[in-house]
Amino acid sequence: GDDLQKIGIRFAGINIPQGATILSASIRFYLDETKESDKDLSIKIIGHKVANSDTFSNDGSDISNRIADDPTDAFVNWFPEPVLSIGDTFNTINLKSIAQEIVNQEEWVANHAMTFLFQKISGIGIRTAESFSNNDKKARLDISYTTAEPNLEQQKVGLRFQAVMI
Repeated sequence: GDDLQKIGIRFAGINIPQGATILSASIRFYLDETKESDKDLSIKIIGHKVANSDTFSNDGSDISNRIADDPTDAFVNWFPEPVLSIGDTFNTINLKSIAQEIVNQEEWVANHAMTFLFQKISGIGIRTAESFSNNDKKARLDISYTTAEPNLEQQKVGLRFQAVMI
């Protein structure tokens, strides 16, 4: 069976207009436990390709269903660096192709929700991040974007995630 762990992180209120050009996107995590945090790990990250990602349900297959039913075509393979101390931060690689695919949808509008889905590919490492209940250290989505409108400075949005389902 498919026993590799799948995790979803939903960010609500993404104030980016439909069709904006994503310059960069990444998620910052804070290490919560050091168990196996120095070991190799590879993770596939995709997006939930819907215009406004729903909150997670209590259905144990919610994440798997999102991966199977509505994945973005864009994905990245992330090989997180070792993290050694509780409270240290670690960031994903650039997720701009995933975010771009989501905001390019005709139904996308500013302040909708965006979900990123993580699936372990291989490795014996573990990266245990702070949960969404820790306001100071919960995961943060940083997106820089620009619009086609003239005379607008580059915009940057940083959001804390609303919910996580493991």
